[in-house]
This record gives sequence, structure tokens and C-alpha cells, in this order.
Amino acid sequence: MARNTHFGDNYQGLQVETNEGSITFNQSQTVEEIDRLCLRHLRCPDSRAVKSRLKESKDKLLPESFEWILRDEKYETWRDGDEVCLLWIKGGAGKGKTMIAIGLVEALHRFCNDKSSAVTYFFCQNSDSELNTLEGMMKGLILQLIHQQPALKECIRSRWNAEKNSFDENLTSWRALWYILLEMIDQCDSSKVYLVLDALDECHDGDMDEFLKALVRNGLHSPARIKWLLTSRPLDSAERALLAGHEQIQLSLELESDRLSSAVKAYITHKVNELGHQQGYERPLKENLESQLQERSEGTFLWVSLVCKMLENVCPEESLAAIQNIPHGLQPLYGQVFRQLGSGRAQEVQMCMRLLKAMMLAYRALTMEELATIAALVDGKDVSLRSLIIRCASFLRFRGQIVEFVHQSARDYLSGKRAQHFLDSHGTFGHHEVALNCLSCLSKYLKVNLLNLRPDSDKRTIKELKADGGSIVLATLEYAAIFWGQHFRDSVNVKAPSQALDKDSIIDFLHAKLLEWVECLSILDTLPVALTTLHLLENVFKDERSSLLFLTDSIRFLYWHYITLDNWPAQVYVCAVVWSPETSVLRKKNLSRLPWLRNVNGLKPTWGSRVRTIKLDNEVLASSFSSDGKKLAALCLKSELEHTKSITIWDVETGTIQGELSLKSTDHISQMSFSQNNQKFIWISQRTDTIHLWTITSQDVQIIPVAYSGFGKTVAISSTRMQVASIVSGHGILIWDIETGKFQWRLPICWSSSQTLTYTTDGNRLICDYSDREFGFWDATTGIYQRVRKPPGFLHCAGHSPDGYQMAYQSKPSVSNGYATFIWDTISDRTRLIEAQSPSTHLKQCLKFSPDGKKIACGSTMDGDIKVWDVSTNRPHEILSESGHGIIRALAFSSSSDQIISLTWQGHIDLWDVGTPSAKQKESPLTNHHDITFSLDGRMILCCSSWKFMIVDARTGVTQKTISSPRGGGKIKTARFLPGSENIVLGLEGGVMLWEAAAGTFQWLRHSSALNIAPSPNGKYLAGIFDAGRIRIWDSRTGALKKTLKTHSPFFGRLAFSSDSKQILSWSDEDLNIWDISRSLRASKFFGDMISSHIPCKMPKYINFERFEMPGEFHGISADGHYVLLNDGAFNVNHLHQRRYPGRARDDLLPLLYLNQEGWICYGRQAFIRLPRTIISSCQDQRDEEIVIGFKNRELIVLYIDTTVLSEMLDF
Repeated sequence: MARNTHFGDNYQGLQVETNEGSITFNQSQTVEEIDRLCLRHLRCPDSRAVKSRLKESKDKLLPESFEWILRDEKYETWRDGDEVCLLWIKGGAGKGKTMIAIGLVEALHRFCNDKSSAVTYFFCQNSDSELNTLEGMMKGLILQLIHQQPALKECIRSRWNAEKNSFDENLTSWRALWYILLEMIDQCDSSKVYLVLDALDECHDGDMDEFLKALVRNGLHSPARIKWLLTSRPLDSAERALLAGHEQIQLSLELESDRLSSAVKAYITHKVNELGHQQGYERPLKENLESQLQERSEGTFLWVSLVCKMLENVCPEESLAAIQNIPHGLQPLYGQVFRQLGSGRAQEVQMCMRLLKAMMLAYRALTMEELATIAALVDGKDVSLRSLIIRCASFLRFRGQIVEFVHQSARDYLSGKRAQHFLDSHGTFGHHEVALNCLSCLSKYLKVNLLNLRPDSDKRTIKELKADGGSIVLATLEYAAIFWGQHFRDSVNVKAPSQALDKDSIIDFLHAKLLEWVECLSILDTLPVALTTLHLLENVFKDERSSLLFLTDSIRFLYWHYITLDNWPAQVYVCAVVWSPETSVLRKKNLSRLPWLRNVNGLKPTWGSRVRTIKLDNEVLASSFSSDGKKLAALCLKSELEHTKSITIWDVETGTIQGELSLKSTDHISQMSFSQNNQKFIWISQRTDTIHLWTITSQDVQIIPVAYSGFGKTVAISSTRMQVASIVSGHGILIWDIETGKFQWRLPICWSSSQTLTYTTDGNRLICDYSDREFGFWDATTGIYQRVRKPPGFLHCAGHSPDGYQMAYQSKPSVSNGYATFIWDTISDRTRLIEAQSPSTHLKQCLKFSPDGKKIACGSTMDGDIKVWDVSTNRPHEILSESGHGIIRALAFSSSSDQIISLTWQGHIDLWDVGTPSAKQKESPLTNHHDITFSLDGRMILCCSSWKFMIVDARTGVTQKTISSPRGGGKIKTARFLPGSENIVLGLEGGVMLWEAAAGTFQWLRHSSALNIAPSPNGKYLAGIFDAGRIRIWDSRTGALKKTLKTHSPFFGRLAFSSDSKQILSWSDEDLNIWDISRSLRASKFFGDMISSHIPCKMPKYINFERFEMPGEFHGISADGHYVLLNDGAFNVNHLHQRRYPGRARDDLLPLLYLNQEGWICYGRQAFIRLPRTIISSCQDQRDEEIVIGFKNRELIVLYIDTTVLSEMLDF
């Protein structure tokens, strides 16, 4: 692959080769560094900090409130015994369960002070998104164990991939984390492990049932060693799953009313003493207050706490009367307080009601700024807002800058019908108003380059910026950016979509700020929110054409550029303007976002059929799509050295990993498939004659040995009927039940040496390639087996319809190259031609019918194209050919038949839209650009592939001419414009030729192949490097040899003339020769070419770059021989002789445009444009403020950069 670098207005370009492929940086990391990375990526909540925070926000932990449990027989049996391993403490709201849990955790720590036992705990909290999920719970327990036994970090470290800086498994699933926790517990060297989970009822996860089942099934196997303590309100899922065995017991606080009453009494005494000290209570008053509180509290700590909070603002003389006016019980207390909030100035009451509504509607606890934003109260002035919160003190409280409910029971009360009716009576305020307020905040604060990031700033840079305190603006915007779409969704659920929200406000916001919003979400690491929100809006605006067009375009933008947007937030504007198609609505609206971009040519006219691409990092050994096309299972080789493999399940639409299972090096997979509901994955091992069932959301794998006989060489799976069939020698076709392994059916048939076995999609028919001439069909519903004779010329069955009655097969009617494709109706025995024989048609290994049976898709095994035919008309429906990702190895349709998913041998998953044929893309006539150059005046671009070269107008991107390589010339290696004319010099395998533009003919100049060629700027001479490092110079018009130069090394493969045509420069990656040829060229005027070609040339200047400290990557030499070109810029070659190194003369460096090997377009040392990962560059050329790049998918793009504006932006 070659690259041309131009320097200055008057200089001819030089060819500079670049390395093809990727660059890997190997940086050794210590175990401690890897452990820190693992924990940073896990983002485990710290239960120790949560416990401290709870103790601060609640009243003082009194020993009397929980010590009675320490003496309880059930607790002692659980703590010390060998038979009970689970204790469930159940109690109603306000019974002090969390304080009991804190007390028990600290008591267990004291009890285990010899470190022979481990204590790990987690406190669920409804209002905190980190603390109200099973994922957070697992992570909190894991972190606690690691704190106590650091050696357990190995369980996390073993799943870390140091090369990819990520986990090999999907550790966002609670099930995967659950198995890590169990592994840690098993490896923990403590004699006992105590695990305390508080407030399970406040966990929002819908999988609580599954977790409790997993706990009972896998977590209670060692009662003497593993001890679980759970606390919660009455919980239906716990009632169903727990207490089924003798190893599980329950302690109900309601049934322990006497002892709980004593604990509450001690708490009342403590609180009254505190009040007495503050208010100056006399002893009789204190006794009366204690008596009244005890009588009315109904054994509820929270009731006592709220009442005592009220008494802080009541004078001693009125305190007893105040208590007597407070109702018994928690709910009546809330009711009285709520009614009191409704009295007072109307404006203040309305603001309090709005405040409570906003807290009820919020999806997590809010900061003061966020609460002011979503409630649109007092313009965010802390004093006024704080006074409102203080007035609502029986419902809300401060935790630092966070505002939260005093207790879950307070939220529960406000969710009741009476409270909701009262709240609604004070003005309309719901999810739609919150969404509007969020949009207003975003419109005010979002801006281009929100955090003033460098263009190539990645997530690591952003984390460092946040750590340095640069996230103040993010704290203001975080809630609004993430949750406005969810509030809109919930408003739609409440009201009719047309009335739920001001649609104009939404569309106006997206038109003005969509890119800034996407950038913000990427910085917050929540980019999937954008897709979810836009898909929701797409459905709401489905009847409004212009809005729908914009939303659809925005969704395609996100899918297409997802990888870039997710990794480099500041590239969102580049993706929209540089890499989106000409007709993109989003691109047209945001052209002004890149003031340094003058123009770009070569853009696609439309998005095309491909929706998005996912790149798999590991080698794929086998693959299987789910029946609905939404999931892909890939058997991947994780490590060639260790021969380790894994099965990874991908969500095709989002590109996220749904599940990953590591396999042993000895595991063997013969056939694999998803189950019918796609919740399980099935694979067959013929080596061990076993069926494996993997529950994708966990690490559970059920291994089932098959009965009767082992598998034969051919195996087929029906996920619909949950059957596996195999042709077994001496038995015929045997069928087993997948879930039990029991033998079900035997078809006693004979067969030839070659056969295949396939189930239809619905599982009702089993198709056997019975012999060279016949098929066998077994009807699974009737048990009838029949043979059908194959059509004449049948060679290869490429695929069958969902019901199995139609087959696509290939034939070779004549001996010429290529195959014809037919559809055969097995019932009527009729065939139809869908693709005629031609040299371009070839054997099809992956052909799929759509689920509706109306389309056929075929993946090319040669060029990566996908052809789609209409079955009813036999006509081509569409050709999907914009991938450039290599040969197709697997295909699948979506369940709706309007999308195709393809997997290439290079590991790319492409999602294609085939619902309606897309606009035809501009396609280069070249199969692959491998060399490209500007003309001397910059008006034309010359690019070539192996067999053709093409001339393109640089300003318009329009192809002017396409010329094929001449006969006998062989493949094209390189091509150059001949200065002063429209002629082109070609370096071919067979030699060097001149293409004369006027006549359109070729003329041989040399019959020996050149490694590289360069024309002189005056157009008179050509130079070429030939074998053994010889440089030959000849006349460009006559082909007469002028001079032969010999380099000291055969590795000098690149060369150029100086701008005055008097010098030739040849160089390698480390060395440079500068030849002065003017003397020899003058001699030819007097002695003729024959004699002068033998006159020796003055020895060249030889420069070895290793002697000099040059920063950055070496790119080449400028055309005049004066400058060395580096990543950082260019510096004078004479400085080398003067010992002035670029490190000391950095001010002399002049920046240049170039494409580096990591896929970034750079200006000097600063990368500013990221190439999409879905396209692969093959060659490039630069001239002044222009850069042209050729891609392997035949595309060509030309960028015109205003380097003055760019320099200002990059602070050059």
C-alpha cells in the first residue's frame, strides 16, 4: 500500500509507503494494576460507605434495638449451628429492620474478630439506582469479600483480558456475577462466611424470583459454613421461594411484638432524653411524653422518629398536647402531616405539592440542582428550595446535596389514591412536564464540545477529567440527559400520545441539539439511551412525515457510527458531517459544526441498506443465528496458545453481549442452535455423545447423555420440537429428546456414502439427502417417510423454505465457469431458474429463505455481496454490496423478513435493511484502491487497483475516465501523472508504460518491473527503483536510459525528484540518500545518452535517522529534499548536519495532514478525524490543505481543510 505526501505549493508529491494492518502496543502491567482496572470496570458500590451513610442519616444505633435478636434462639442456631444456613427477618414498614441489620453486621464483625470468619453485606435502597438492582447487590458482596481477603481478586482477574482492557465475560448480568460470588465463597479460606442482605423489597429487579431460586438451589449447599441473613417487608417472591427446607428459618418482627416493644421503649427513652436536653424538659414531662409515645407508636421506630422530629419545633408546655393530637400508627401520621402541608399560602402550598410530585416522578435520588431543574422551582436558588424541603421534612430529608425520602413508607403513602388526588388538586404536574423541564435545561446548557475535549479524547481521558473535578456541568445535565426520554415514555403511557407532550418542543430540541445530546450521553457512558429514546419517538411520530424522516435518519446515524461515538464523544460532529451521506437530514443541519471543513467529496448519496456493523475481536470457529434473527451465537477461539474457546451471544441490534460461556480446551461442539424461545442455547458433542443445554442468562449448563446409541457423523437440531436427529451406522436415523436425552424414534433407512440431515424451520419435516439421486422426507407429525427423486443436474442443495417443500439448488448446465441456481417445488416436481449460469456465479454455501417464504438471500463466497431474490417473480430484489468486510459465512432473516443479518469470515456482523430497495449507491469501477495521488495542480486524482486505473475530478468527485490495464502488462503496481501533460505513467508487473491521454493508447518505456516510479516536476525524466536497489533514470518521451544509480542497500524502495529536478531522494524507514544528478544530465547534451549514462554520479549524501532523536513516526522526505516529514510536522534536513534535532528545534516544525496507522487523520501531532471502523483505508495522498483517501470497499473521499481555522481550534 502506498501513500503520497505533498509539501508546499510548488512541490511534486512523494510516494511514502505505509504499513498495512494494525499496530499493537504491548505494555506490561503488574498484578496490582490489573486488579485496579478490574475493580474500576466493575464499579462496585461500597457497602461500608453505604452503612456509614445510613448511620449518619438515621438516629443513633442503640444496642437495645437489636441486642434482643442476638439472644434469640433462632438467631443463635443460624449463627453457630451446622444445619441452618438462611435466616429471614421479616417486618413491616418502620420496624427498624435496616438499623437491626446494621447492628447485626457490626455484632458479627465483633464475633468474628479472629478473622477466621468473613462478613459481607449489602443494603438495598429504593431511591438509588446503584443499590436497587441484583447486579449492584452482587457487586457489593464481591467487593466486601475482596476487602477482607485480597487473594480472592484472582476470581475477577482471571476473567480480565489485558490486551483488550476489558472482561472476557459480560459482567453486567447479575447471574454472571452470582457465579463469581459463589466461586469466591468456595475459595474463601474462612471457616464461616456470613452474608447479610437488607431490604430485599427495595430491589427493583424483576428477577428477584430467579435470584431467590438460585440462592436456594446453589447457595445453601453448606449450612455449616455459608450463612445468609435476609431482611425485608413481607415479600411474595420470598414467601414462594424460601422456607421450603429445614435449613431455612424465619424471624417475624410482628410475632415478636413483646421484645420489639421493649426495643422501641428503649429508643423512646433515648429520643425523649435528647429532646429534654435540647428543650429543657422537666422529669414529669419526660415521663408523660415517654408514656404517650409508647402507647401510640404501635411498635414502629419510624413513627417515634417522625414525632420527635416535630417536637423539636414545639415549646415544652405544648409538647404533650401536640403528641395527643397526633394519630396512632405510621400511615395516619403521614395523612395528618400531609393535610397540614396543604394549609398556608396558596403559592407556597402549590410549590410544596410540585416538589413532592417531582420527587415521586424521579427515577433516582436527586441533587438540589437536579430537583430545581425537573420541578422548575425558584430558578434553582438553594435558599428558597431548601426552605421548601424543610417544610416537607416529614417526607423528605437532606443527605449532603442529595434530597431523598425519609423512608420508603413515605413514598408509599404519597403513591396512595388519597394523596395522589390531593397532589393533583394543586395543579397538573406529571411526566410530560418533567420531560419539558429536562429539555429546557438541556437546551440552555448543552454546547458543541461540552467539556472542551481534544478531538481524539477517549473514555480514559474523560475519566481523568472527571477525577480532576471537571464534571460540574455534567452533574447539572446528567439526570435531564439520561431520563427525559423515560419521562416522555411514561407520559405517553398515561395520556394519548398526541396530548402527552408538546411535540414541537421535542422536534425543535432534536433539530437544534441532537448531536450535543449524543455527545453528552457518550461522555456519561449512557449512549444506548439515545437509541431507546429515538426508537420511542419514531413510533410516536410515525404519522408525521418530516419528523419521522429526521428521526429515522438520526437512528441510522447512531447505528452506523455507534462504535466511534461510544469511544470518542467529540467525534460526533465529524461522524455527522464527514462520514454521513449527502442526503442525510442530520448532516445538512449540522454543517456549521465543523468550521474548519471547507468541503468533502465522495460521500455516499444515501445510508444504503446496511444499518450497522459489529466487529468481533476473536476468531469465529462456528456460528448460529436465533430464529428471529436478533441474536448471534459465535464459537470463538479466545487464545490460540491455550486453545481456549468460548460461546458468546450477541444482540445484533445493539451490539451488546447477552451471555458468554468459557469452554475447556477439550470441549468439542458438532452442532449448535438456539432453543425456540431463544432463552437457551443447545450444542451437541459427537465426541462424548452428550447434549448440552445452556441457560444464556446464567452459567448453568445441563449436560445430558443420550440413550440407546451414540451420535453418528451427521447431526441435526430442531429447536422447535426440541429434538436432535442423527444418521447412525447400522441403525438409520435416530431421534432423541433434547431436554431428557431419551430415545424417541428410529427411521430404519439405508443411505449412500454422502448425506446431509436438516430440520425445517417449523420442525415438522426432517430432510435427508438420501443419495446422489434422491431426498428423504420424514413428516414429524404423521411419521410418514417418503423418497423424492432429485431434479436433473442437481449438484448442491443451498437451502430450503421454512416448510421444506421448496428447495434452492445449484446446477452446472455446461462446462463453462459458473453455476445456475434453481428453485425446486418438491410437491409438483417443477423447477424455476432464478440465476442463470455465468462466470460470475459460483457455488453458494449460505442461502436462506425468509420466514415468510417470499424472499431468498444468498451470501457470496467470493466478493462479499448479498443477493436477494423475490421467490414469486424470480426477479432480483436487491444486491447488498457495500460491506467490504469479506466473504459471507452465515446469513439469517429477522422474524419480520425485512432485515438480514450476515457474518463474514473476517468477524464482521452486518445488519441489512431489505424491507424496500434502497437508492443505488455510487460505486467505483475499481475493485480495490491500492494507490492514489493528486495531480501537480491538485485538480485531478489518479487512483488504481490491480487491473484498472481511474481519473477523478478532485473538486466534484466525478469519475472522468476508467482505463483497464493493457494486455501483457500484468497487474498495476503504481501510477503517476506526468507533469505538464494529461499522460500517465504506469508501473506494471511487466514493466513501465506511458498512457497517452489524447490517443488513449499505451507505449512501453521499460520492459522490466519497477518497485516504484517517480516523474520529475519538469516532466522530462522518469526514475524507477528496480531489483537490488538500482535506480534508473530515463527520458519520459523516448524511454532512453539517462543514468543508473546504485544504492548501498536493496531496501531503499521509495524515491522522488526534488522540485528543481536536479536531485533524487531515495529512502527507507531509517536511511536517506540524496543524489545530485544535474552533472550527469548535463553531460548527455554533449556526449549523448549512450556515453553519459556511464559517467559516474557523485556519491550521495547518506543520512541514518537512528542517530537523531526524532519524535513521532517517520513519513518521508519533502519533494525538494529539504524537509523530513514526521507525525509532529516537518523539519529541515540541514538541521541534521548542524546537529539541530527536532526535539531542540520544535518551533521549526511545520504541521501536515496525513492518515496514521491507527485510523486517524492528523494535522501535525494532533489527531482530529477518526475513520469509521466499518471501512478500511488502503491508500492516501495529501496536497497542501487537501487529503484523499481510498478504501477497500471501493469508496474514495476527498477532504478540504482550512488549516488556519483548524490550527486555532487545536491551539497550534
